[in-house]
Amino acid sequence: MATLDLNTAPETKILRAFETILKCDPTLKRVVKVWRTWREKPGQNPPFAIAQVPPGQVAIRITPTNGPDEWLFPGTFKGAVYLHFECLIQGGDADDPLNLWHAIKLAFYTGVANTQNANQQALIAAGAYTGLPLFSAPFGYVGTDATFWECQGTCKIETMLTFNS
Repeated sequence: MATLDLNTAPETKILRAFETILKCDPTLKRVVKVWRTWREKPGQNPPFAIAQVPPGQVAIRITPTNGPDEWLFPGTFKGAVYLHFECLIQGGDADDPLNLWHAIKLAFYTGVANTQNANQQALIAAGAYTGLPLFSAPFGYVGTDATFWECQGTCKIETMLTFNS
């Protein structure tokens, strides 16, 4: 919960809609043990570390970053919010990070028209321009010691903000 007395930015609404879609996905629910999306109060949670993750499970931390804005039309900005993923995966199999990134993408692009449309509309309602996430930085491997993977990737979601004229 935000502590500053400010209006909620479209980027914040998009992050929370994105988070909800991921957490409701049945495949991700099955394997993700720890979600971190910067809602925690200081001191409430242990550090983001592989020790928190049981074998065959995953920890995911998503950190938002604002992108640049540009004029789309008079009175309308188009910009982006970047969602940076950090994932910890127990086990040393290289298939696991590849399969996890694929599962994250499939949480949005389900192949089921009604679900995919609902996901897109949820992001648009939150302030996204198209509601179509672009997984712009592929899942890269920061490190492994043959017992766990530490991976990072980025998703870009375009935003749109219209000012009252």
